[in-house]
Amino acid sequence: MVLIYPVEQTRPAYTHKVAGLSARGNIKIDNNKQEEFLGGVSSIDWTSGYPERLCRWKWVSLSTTGTNSSNKESVTIGINLSDLVYNDQNGVSMENAIWMNGQVYTVNKMIYELPEEKHQTSQPWKIYSTADTSSESPKIRLNFQPWGSQEEHINLFLVTGDFVQVFGIYSGTIELFDQTYVIENGFGVAENHRAKW
Repeated sequence: MVLIYPVEQTRPAYTHKVAGLSARGNIKIDNNKQEEFLGGVSSIDWTSGYPERLCRWKWVSLSTTGTNSSNKESVTIGINLSDLVYNDQNGVSMENAIWMNGQVYTVNKMIYELPEEKHQTSQPWKIYSTADTSSESPKIRLNFQPWGSQEEHINLFLVTGDFVQVFGIYSGTIELFDQTYVIENGFGVAENHRAKW
């Protein structure tokens, strides 16, 4: 997915994302034996732009394998969802997309239910499709359980920032073309960000 978004008339943003890519690699710790990992799933996210002075976003990224509930076949799933950034006039993020076995589908507006700020790195998040989602758009219901986070909180009066990036486990369902796909314990990240810069 490639998006060029007009933040303002002369200030574009560019983002290039792909999720649900197959991956493999190896790891070597100290001088111990090198272990090879096969069957992994990964994402690519490259973004550049000139954001608004007051900027907010919520973001979900996940690449995993799931199961088609009707035939129990495995499917590769990639998810990229956001809100409050790159939104159209209806409040739908133009970078909302899922990849199912490499095929990309756009996603309508999502709802984010986050715990209060002091618990965002430890308590569950809920992310789901709005009730008015069209029949062509995937219907998504995700629960996210944080495992850990990286945070940055800055207050320099003219410049402020509250950035929370949480990693953890997603579980839930995706309904697409009368099929339901189940995600169990898929590793991913989520962000809640606000800044004045």
